Amino acid sequence: MRRRSSAALFLTLAMAAAAFTQTQPPRADEKPASVEGEVRNMITGLPVERAHVSLRRYVNGGWDRYGAQTNAEGKFSILGIPAGNYQVALDRVGYVVPAEVTRGQMTLRSDEKKSNYKVKLIPVGSISGRVLDADGAPLEGLSVEAEFGGRPDRSAMTDDRGQYRIGGLHPGKYRVRAKVQALPIPPEIRTDGSAEVNYAATYHPGALDAKSAAAITVGAATEVTGIDIRMVRIPIVRLGGKVSGIPAGVKPVVVQIQQNGTYGVSGAQMKPDGSFEVWRLSPGKYTATAMANNAGDFLRSVPVDFEIGESDVENIELRVLPPEDIKGQLEFDDEMAKPRPPQQQSGQQSTPQAAPGAATWQQPQAPRPMHRITLREPNNMAQMKMADIADDGSFTFEKVAPGKYQVNLMGYPAFVKSVRIGQTGEDGPTLDVRSGVNGAELTVTVSSAWAGVSGVVNDDKGPYAGARVVVRDTDKRNFTNGTMTAADGTYSIKNVPPGKYKLLVLDEGETNLMTSETNLDDFDDRAETIELRPKETLTRDLRLRPAPGK
Repeated sequence: MRRRSSAALFLTLAMAAAAFTQTQPPRADEKPASVEGEVRNMITGLPVERAHVSLRRYVNGGWDRYGAQTNAEGKFSILGIPAGNYQVALDRVGYVVPAEVTRGQMTLRSDEKKSNYKVKLIPVGSISGRVLDADGAPLEGLSVEAEFGGRPDRSAMTDDRGQYRIGGLHPGKYRVRAKVQALPIPPEIRTDGSAEVNYAATYHPGALDAKSAAAITVGAATEVTGIDIRMVRIPIVRLGGKVSGIPAGVKPVVVQIQQNGTYGVSGAQMKPDGSFEVWRLSPGKYTATAMANNAGDFLRSVPVDFEIGESDVENIELRVLPPEDIKGQLEFDDEMAKPRPPQQQSGQQSTPQAAPGAATWQQPQAPRPMHRITLREPNNMAQMKMADIADDGSFTFEKVAPGKYQVNLMGYPAFVKSVRIGQTGEDGPTLDVRSGVNGAELTVTVSSAWAGVSGVVNDDKGPYAGARVVVRDTDKRNFTNGTMTAADGTYSIKNVPPGKYKLLVLDEGETNLMTSETNLDDFDDRAETIELRPKETLTRDLRLRPAPGK
């Protein structure tokens, strides 16, 4: 199943908000409007039958929806529509709706008869092939995934001939991976001299990781065939170790195993003697962490990194540390980074002079802005700590488990320039307390010396509207920000902390495929590296390359 893209979700919410603020109940003298048009295949030009066309708006606390279905000639007609602003939506199995349609609004006036509204839908493509074992025999019942941006987009199962077909793919670049659905259990005991066969998750044509895999370009209405995968046979290896530091009576204790660079997680429960074991991990680099809940307190071990190869990995020691309070203090790099004082309420006069002996009248003050500081683990929204910042810049995080966190501010016109725990400091917002803090105080230096980048995006025809420009740093800050290009192709990204970044431009189709979990590393081959200096707005024009398959 395809995930709903974050871009589409943001679009829906934004359009809903726009409709809510702009649409009013119809006046008594208004006459209904109508819309007529046709839907065609962008590649062949043929009419698209049974496409669902919908107009919707948010009014009086609810949604008004008007729709129709196209006939054999691809034509539709929606009558009796109240005047107002509407979001246009289309859907048809086997087609992609162009982003310019879903992004736009349709404004209908009283008694307006809008005719000849034309939409061209993009037909989807597919990938097919066979999955074979190391000897070339077909493998049945394997899951095959088409990955976009490091995340599974659509999947299929192999049949008795090892064949699979993944349909419904938007035009774009994919990597295809097959994996065996195997339980993390010890190998089968055999006495006949044979051994159980174990296969790693394998990318086309026979790679163990995405960077070594071949990229498959899928075009509109394109059937990409012959994408065979030869599974890589690997030994069944065991990860073993012991958990220490768990208070008596606390259970269950879970050992979580996460492969580096992926969102995949596996694990096991700690045994009564404190040991644990995990079987059938594929080759790669991992991090192991023990976790438990002790009467509401989250307990976690110091994370341990390890690598799986062709032999067992033993004696992993996961030492659980109790959560600690972290006391901290803000330091301001410049005056502009400091919070603004509460302003006098609008329309109020200055405090009048009180008569002798009369009660003193005090001017009401605007409420104090919310100033907070947060700790969040990258790719783990569940592990977030928040603390209020006092007027003197002090704060306290309560019961922080060992880990590596990103420090962020709320309510300040500034960014985190550096952090220091005790005498150990680091530029950027990363706080490493994987070994605990031992009572050391946290110092967070903030600055208002923002940077930015702006320019124009062009394609072969000139300025390009509706492209998404992204600036990101996955090294120190784990920072990503972006914007859409305007009608004249211009873009501007402000409030970026100084540093080195990758600058990337994506077209509408790629933007619609993206989710909050999309790994933008997959687009690094077209990104350029820039360095943003404090208080600088860099000008950088970009060229949009034709998207794969278009």
